[in-house]
Amino acid sequence: MLLVAVRAASAAVPLPPAPAPAAKAEPVAPSHPVFWVMDDEPAIDHPESVWMGFASKKWAAVEAQVEERVRDIRRKEGRPDVTALEELRFLGRVHAREGSARGKFGHQSDIWGYVSDRARILYGWKHAEWVLPVRHAPPHAQVSDDAAGGGDSADGYVTMWMNSPRHKEAILWPENRFIGMAIGGKGGMAHLVFAGLTSTITRRVMALQPLYKSLETAKSANAARPIMAGIVAAKEGSAFIRIAPLLADADPEMRLLAVTGLLAIRINVPEAFGPIFALVDMGLTSSDPEVVKRSADALAKITGRKFDTPDAWRAWWHAECRGIIENAGM
Repeated sequence: MLLVAVRAASAAVPLPPAPAPAAKAEPVAPSHPVFWVMDDEPAIDHPESVWMGFASKKWAAVEAQVEERVRDIRRKEGRPDVTALEELRFLGRVHAREGSARGKFGHQSDIWGYVSDRARILYGWKHAEWVLPVRHAPPHAQVSDDAAGGGDSADGYVTMWMNSPRHKEAILWPENRFIGMAIGGKGGMAHLVFAGLTSTITRRVMALQPLYKSLETAKSANAARPIMAGIVAAKEGSAFIRIAPLLADADPEMRLLAVTGLLAIRINVPEAFGPIFALVDMGLTSSDPEVVKRSADALAKITGRKFDTPDAWRAWWHAECRGIIENAGM
């Protein structure tokens, strides 16, 4: 499986400290782009696969078109503008692809629950709660989604939702501040994820967007290292989705930097399990022996356990995942 990301090699130096990025109080309206796109839909062999969250070339453009149509609809109806976040797209894609793989599609997964449960477990967003708009939950508690299957175009998805009173209500709900359109799996299963995040999460997530863009365009590990330090210092659990693809980077030093970054995020945000998922699912399966070794060392620091082989680590982790998903704790 290939990711669109190629960089030149460089020498390794220790990760320097850096201050947290300056925070902005309000989200900006323009959508945030997808930085890493898979060539094909991912093969899914277990429900905690991190690969399920990344965009595919087949659907990335449609996702962006749906988001723009939804924003246009809200503007015409006098609703507040919303910001499209890759953090929400990631959650929705995992939800859609797991449902497709298991032949069961809907708002609630047999294993994971709702998209809000994924947000709590993967990102450490403690206050995320899946709600229907009619419940009038506080904005900081709201993470919900419109679900659809069998679409093949932005107009098709939006028309289906706008023709359904409940789905239309979700699209127009005034409390929505963020959206993320996610499509994946067979038949184009889709989730349009809505969120009204706490002010603290909003400031962290929005302040990190320029650093993510800088990380994506960094030409070497030396250039990326201070950017990574700033991302880690922000203590935002969802940052792992921007770092994990670097485990498959062309630059071996960038791959090792990704391991360091994932470990640091987990240490800084212990309630976020996403970095562990990434180290197991991508780090331990790397073709680079040093990345495999460093990932195993990082997992030993995080969990206090030690296994002799990557297969033993993966077997233990897959057995642990059900309990972690059910209890959101190790």
